[in-house]
Amino acid sequence: MTAPAKQIIVITGMSGSGKSTAIRALEDAGFFCIDNLPVLLLPKLTELAGGGHIERMALVIDAREGVFLKDAPRVLDEVRRAGHQVDVLFLDASDDSLMRRFSETRRRHPLAPEGTVAEGIHAEREALKDLREMADQVIDSSALNVHDLKRMVQGRFSPEPTTGPSLSIMSFGYRYGVP
Repeated sequence: MTAPAKQIIVITGMSGSGKSTAIRALEDAGFFCIDNLPVLLLPKLTELAGGGHIERMALVIDAREGVFLKDAPRVLDEVRRAGHQVDVLFLDASDDSLMRRFSETRRRHPLAPEGTVAEGIHAEREALKDLREMADQVIDSSALNVHDLKRMVQGRFSPEPTTGPSLSIMSFGYRYGVP
């Protein structure tokens, strides 16, 4: 008996472009989510999740992969050939937006811990160019806020359309009348 095909969303892109927001949006939509999974483990993950308990997965693969990043296109093709639906979502932003975001958070760029943010952005664009080329969708988050990005991601991948905020009503009473 073969395992049912999985829906796998691979979120990739530039540091500071909204990958964390996108993975949280998919988690809210019911996906099993993993951030920073080594890409070489993806075939094993689909095998382990083959019991039917996990049908929809989302994971972040980005420049933190290091030397394994070059294997990502091959591994994704291998998972597709195994019969799984793999969608690659690439999040991008302008260099100016990324520089501003890094400045606001005062974080170092992961690819330039000793260099400048601009050097890190350039190195990351070069490292991710193969994944960007194979992306099914590229979202430029330069002009988006976190709410807009969340709506876009959920609108694209959520099985049920999100109609707006949810409302919970709780009823209660007083045992001895109104105080």
